Amino acid sequence: MLGGYELQLADGTPLRLTSRKSFALLAILAQRADRAVPREEIATLLWGDRGEEQARASLRQELSVLRRALSRYGLECIEASKEAVLLDSRRIEIDTQTAEALIAKATPAAAAELAEVYQGDFLSGLDIRSEAFEDWRRLYREQLRDRVLDTLHEALLDDPAEPDIARALLRIDETHEEAHRALMRHFWQTGRRGEALQQYQRCLDALRRELDAEPDPDTIDLFEEIRDTTAPPVTGRSTGPLRPGGSAVPERRQLTVAVLGFALPEDLDRDPESLSALLADFAAHCRDHIGAYGGKIIDQADGRMIALFGHPRAHEADAERAVMAALGLLEQPFRDARRQALALRAGLAMGETLVGQQGTEGAVVSVAGPAVMTASRIELQAGPGETRIAGAMQHALRGQFRLSPVGDAVSGSQVQRVLGESHHADRFFISGATRQLSRLTGREEELHEMLRRWRAATEGETQVIVLRGESGIGKSRLLSDFKKRALTDAPRLLQFSGSPHHQKSVLFPLVQHLQEMLGFADLPDDSSRRARLRHWLERRPGLDLGQVEQVLSTLLGLSSVPDERLRDQDALLSAITALLRLAATEGRPLLLIVEDMHWLDPTSQLLLVRLARELEDLPLMMLGTSRQAEGVAVPKPPRMHSITLARLTPREATALVRDICPETWPESRIAEIVARSDGIPLYLEELVHTAATGADGSIPDSLQASLTARIDRLDGARLLLQQAAVIGRVFDRETLAALAGRRAEDLDPTLRELQKLDLVYRLGRAADVRYEFKHALVQEQAHQTILLAERAALHSRLGDILAAAPVPVPAERIARHFEQGGRPRDAIPLLETAGKQALRVAAHTEADAHFARAAELASSLPASEDATALELKHLLLRGPQLLALHGFGAPAIEANYARALKLADSTRERGELAHVYWGLWSYYVVRADIATATRIAESYLTLCRELGDTVGEVAANYALGVTQYYAGDLPEALAAFREAVAQHRPGLHEAQIERYGLDLSVCARSYECWLHALCAAPEAARQASAGAIAAAEAHAHDFSMAFAHVFTGVMHHFLQAPGPALHHGQIAERLADRHGYAQWRAQAEMVIGYARDQQGDPTGAALLTKGTEAYLATGARLALPYARAWQAEIALRGGDRETAQSLLQQAREITAANGELYFEAELLRLSARCGGYPERLLTGALTAARDSGAGLLELRAARDMAARGFGDAALRRALHELPEQTAAGEIAEAQQILATQDAAEP
Repeated sequence: MLGGYELQLADGTPLRLTSRKSFALLAILAQRADRAVPREEIATLLWGDRGEEQARASLRQELSVLRRALSRYGLECIEASKEAVLLDSRRIEIDTQTAEALIAKATPAAAAELAEVYQGDFLSGLDIRSEAFEDWRRLYREQLRDRVLDTLHEALLDDPAEPDIARALLRIDETHEEAHRALMRHFWQTGRRGEALQQYQRCLDALRRELDAEPDPDTIDLFEEIRDTTAPPVTGRSTGPLRPGGSAVPERRQLTVAVLGFALPEDLDRDPESLSALLADFAAHCRDHIGAYGGKIIDQADGRMIALFGHPRAHEADAERAVMAALGLLEQPFRDARRQALALRAGLAMGETLVGQQGTEGAVVSVAGPAVMTASRIELQAGPGETRIAGAMQHALRGQFRLSPVGDAVSGSQVQRVLGESHHADRFFISGATRQLSRLTGREEELHEMLRRWRAATEGETQVIVLRGESGIGKSRLLSDFKKRALTDAPRLLQFSGSPHHQKSVLFPLVQHLQEMLGFADLPDDSSRRARLRHWLERRPGLDLGQVEQVLSTLLGLSSVPDERLRDQDALLSAITALLRLAATEGRPLLLIVEDMHWLDPTSQLLLVRLARELEDLPLMMLGTSRQAEGVAVPKPPRMHSITLARLTPREATALVRDICPETWPESRIAEIVARSDGIPLYLEELVHTAATGADGSIPDSLQASLTARIDRLDGARLLLQQAAVIGRVFDRETLAALAGRRAEDLDPTLRELQKLDLVYRLGRAADVRYEFKHALVQEQAHQTILLAERAALHSRLGDILAAAPVPVPAERIARHFEQGGRPRDAIPLLETAGKQALRVAAHTEADAHFARAAELASSLPASEDATALELKHLLLRGPQLLALHGFGAPAIEANYARALKLADSTRERGELAHVYWGLWSYYVVRADIATATRIAESYLTLCRELGDTVGEVAANYALGVTQYYAGDLPEALAAFREAVAQHRPGLHEAQIERYGLDLSVCARSYECWLHALCAAPEAARQASAGAIAAAEAHAHDFSMAFAHVFTGVMHHFLQAPGPALHHGQIAERLADRHGYAQWRAQAEMVIGYARDQQGDPTGAALLTKGTEAYLATGARLALPYARAWQAEIALRGGDRETAQSLLQQAREITAANGELYFEAELLRLSARCGGYPERLLTGALTAARDSGAGLLELRAARDMAARGFGDAALRRALHELPEQTAAGEIAEAQQILATQDAAEP
């Protein structure tokens, strides 16, 4: 599949397939060889443009064709079930698998073989009509191509004189300058100067044709040297590129700091020269040992040494290395001139530091930060021979050491004493992850495959599996879950783990396992340990006891005489292989787990090779984990299976976060963590842990070392990476060039280096090319390492660049850079522009964020009238967004407008005061404080008339209508709404949306439909609701549409029409879900729930209750009367009078307190049905309905009175006064009651 698509038999005979679709199907199965591929997935890839049934039918047909074609050659290798298809690859060699294995080996020989295997792009020329298949092919093609390039590039760095590697690189990327230079050197050094100059010309042509660029200075220098020198260069001179080195400028870094010291004995020679010599000896004693673990002594003070780990290059295990170095150092005796041993001590801490350097070698001259002071304090508290660490380091160490809390807290965290290494083979267990174990997410398919192969192993078929994937992808987590299930078969379990600190120790994992298993730590001397070893071996018949005992005794350090067999690597591995073979034949299946194979010592790697080759047909599974780019060079026997773990999808990542985060976290917080994690489970868990401790937005300390290590692989490209990080996760070459002050074409070599180091991806082609950081956290870390002043200057300059860009850049993006550049006054108007643009498409969440940030920036400005006016302006712009998002009664509304009122009073701006009145009126009316809302509405109307504010006067009339409606004065409310609609002009829509977040003509018509319904004019109600919906749709304003559909749904319930009510409730629900409208979502559920109940759906009552509680949670109260009435009706229908009475009593108490009377008649009428004083309650209902002008409620109260035999006159009056459009059903029911009573009279 590399360089084309071809299927052939082992003898080279081509195997023909009838169609390209057949080969595409086979390619999909081959890429997932030995794993079941869901039929749905294949159908989507190949026939995604068809319906589901048609696609599945096409798959069945193509699968049948493919199987017939293969069977003609004796290949019965496809297994199919109803749900999935699997390709059995035991008799098939797949070139992509071979390439993946060679990349994983990462050896020179493997790279040379890879150059032969990789003949071109994946499935080149296989074009079928399917966008999904093309996307799938393109994604893998680019990923594999980049990985092959990286592997060959590394091989070329290791051996620049290898021409075949250089030629292979140029077959893939003809602009690869290092490959061109390698061939130029090769030709020159072998006396072929003319060919070397021709190679330069090929390089020049390729760069100009493909990239419109000129060669690097290094290439030009080499060309000129070859051109001007006839003799070949002196062989042996280094001609390869220099390896990247550390930065030589002041920088911010996450470091581990170790302070090492000792207490001065009382009888110590205090002569200055003697003390100086002692400290010099101590410095030398520390320097060698610290250096062995990657640390650097940078200072000494008061007889103490300060060492840094993570500078000039970071390593993901810097914290562990620092502790290892301190433990080892304290174990080594340090003596003064009199040979008296001095007791050493160590204090360690980690954190962000500022490192000052000078000179080209980057010598550290200063280091500052809390970690230095914390480590110093801890060292002073430590006892003789103790290593102590700051509590904040504990999480970063991931259980690799045994710790004990000791002493007082330092810098707010409990100090821990280090007791020693954990030496536990299960890295997932010692990391402490099991204490907060989440559900296994996104790995179900891989787990199923592992368990299937485990079952085969238990039946005597040896299995070898390697789990591969990048750091943090979840290999250990998957392994842990698999182990739990496999242990139910009671296997013999052997578990080892590679260590980054012991890669030079022969068979270190095996030695640690044997020492722990045999309990050597509890035995007093080597003699007793030898005895225990012999006793253990004697219980295992079938071994060459003498040979195995000698080998293991020497390996475990129990033999005083070196064993020649230990120098004989083959004899050593044979003895251990025999021991493990015996373990696999003792009656139970053997599960051999090796974690972190990339950190194994060379002998352990060879042992795995031996085991994989020789332990066949045994109840044995060998299960290893390895990082994808650092795999062990293990040959692939027929039974070996590699499982590569991909990143979690956004859905899977979201599910994982929800599983481990507090239930109270909002969706926005979860979404931010998912976005920053890039689907890597470890990043997800660490980000959740950091956010839960109150450090939202921070990069977890436990990840900073590994992220910095990626950046430290750079040299000259480091500065450009930081500048790119200022731009953001995605950046383009032209903007980066402008920010860096360089020509765009000059950046190409550095950008290619960033791609080769797997730090950025290239997106798009040619003129539209962009780049994206592979990990969001790498971008954040690169940004964080820039000094604050320089960072601000870069953001400020970038803001100017983007503002002047020929293609418009989103205002909020420019504002962000001005803000981070220390220019808030330039950012504020851009945030206002961005908020108003969001408003036009009803994007209230985005608009709220922009206006809130603008107000916050304005409040941070030096006190002035201008700053106050800016803050007030943006608080008022923010208010309508809060209304839309949280509901009109949310506490945030009051807080926002209370602050605005305070600012408006201080500025005495009466125009702004009008906006404040609107916000406060909205808050109080929805919370059903009718009296306060009425006073504000009246003051609002008066002020708007004085100011000649037409837009405000419409809003004030609307506000008065609303308060009159809820106060139960329906005729006055109807007049106010009609006035608001009459005052509305087409040009007012935009102004109303900006000021109020609503189209007030829509709102007024919506209330009109309620009024007409309650006044027994259903046709007028339907016309008003249709007008409200049409007005909202005309401007495509979703918040106004949700308003209109909720009100229309309630109107239909007033008219006892559940079908239309359900329809409008569902429309409102969709709109609310799309934008996050909390109040409309709740009211839509109320409408839908009551409609379903009316239609006989038993789930309706629960949904009504859920919606009502959600509505109340927003702080709103206005809908409570009809909501409780609906709930009471449901309870009465079910015979539960007690619940109905309780609900109605609660609603009446609230309405009595706040003056909300529009639905009082209905609450009294339903209360009468609960029993107790029905005549009094119904008389009260009739009076309330007449007082408010609610003819429909008057009819219902009079009907119930007449039905009970004491109110036919009231019913006759109600029928006489009703308009003709009143619902025919209700009139007929009332007339039937009167007719029955008339017939009963004598």
